[in-house]
Amino acid sequence: MKFSENVKKHRINNGLTQEQLAKKLFVTKQAVSKWETGKGYPDASTLPAIAEVLDISIDQLMGTNEKRNMRRSIQALKISIISAVLLILIIVLAVPLVRNYNNAQSIKEIEKEVSFGLPKYGDITSSDLENWEVYGNTIPISRMSYIIFENDKTLIEFEEEISVSNEWNKEISNDLLIIIPNEIQSYLEIGDNFRLLNISSSSINLLPSTDGDYDFILLIYQNDYSRLLIFEYSLTYKGGQNEG
Repeated sequence: MKFSENVKKHRINNGLTQEQLAKKLFVTKQAVSKWETGKGYPDASTLPAIAEVLDISIDQLMGTNEKRNMRRSIQALKISIISAVLLILIIVLAVPLVRNYNNAQSIKEIEKEVSFGLPKYGDITSSDLENWEVYGNTIPISRMSYIIFENDKTLIEFEEEISVSNEWNKEISNDLLIIIPNEIQSYLEIGDNFRLLNISSSSINLLPSTDGDYDFILLIYQNDYSRLLIFEYSLTYKGGQNEG
């Protein structure tokens, strides 16, 4: 508010007429009228007396208190906006970091299961299955997962390693097909490198030496997509015949 508006407002709040205020300040009624209409302005030395009579501070009289409060409000609003933006940035940056960390931990766990080094980073999709029904048939798969690896140094090292490793094959032999459920054999057609791990006997790419129940992990790697498919399943092996 302007000085003129403040004088009039606080004069009325104090129950004073222009004449009464003028007498208290030892000025004329016309002087007070000019102040309130904005046609005149008191001497600076009179301001403390006006504020005292009206029982307000000079800041309130001059309207600087409201300006100061407004500046504080604007400053507080700016701080709130900046804080909100920073919080959003932290969340936006933190979510991928947390996801990458969780995925890296999951990849480490898979590494232990498959007994083979994997790239450090990638997006993992995994489904735990009691069974998998296709065309009305139940498939004995306990989990199906796939990892799309990030293109970094560890991926290059991984692809170089599987290209020369005896534990990875370009093709699955017909002998091994009898211990791979028919319903997932179609995935072999889209892969470039394969690895079949017999968890129960700790053997790789081999038929079981004796009849019995076995747990397997089939790894299928696709070069073009940097994607690793992982099938975990169990079956009963009977000398060339198996029962899921």
